[in-house]
Amino acid sequence: MCDICMYFSPLEAYHYRQWCIRIVIEEGEWFENEGTFVLYFDVAFEGRLLGRVDIVTKLAVSQDGLTLHAYQTDMHGLTRNQLGLSGIKAIAQAVMEDSNVDQLVVEANYRTTGANPRHTPRPYTFRREHGAVRKGDD
Repeated sequence: MCDICMYFSPLEAYHYRQWCIRIVIEEGEWFENEGTFVLYFDVAFEGRLLGRVDIVTKLAVSQDGLTLHAYQTDMHGLTRNQLGLSGIKAIAQAVMEDSNVDQLVVEANYRTTGANPRHTPRPYTFRREHGAVRKGDD
């Protein structure tokens, strides 16, 4: 049993390969952009809780799937490069499974730190892997 399933309800957890993701959505009227909310992702890898990823975002729904515009992203407890593309893909697969869509496009704001500050990364498209994500305990 992974840390997320042990500390929270196992029914809240999405399992994708070695990753376990718990999604928490917080709406609020205090954000600058109307319709903006926070997605919290509790992230575990190989059963061990690594930390939490927070994304201040706005979602747009189309017939193709979801578009997530990330205004701000923060990580708590995760060390540099610990999440990696594999962890980001696990989060995307959990979001698509939870939303029952086949595609997720992530549009990010410009970078404030790291590689190429003030550069806006290109949108990244994730496709759902049907049957690859399961909800609940191992």
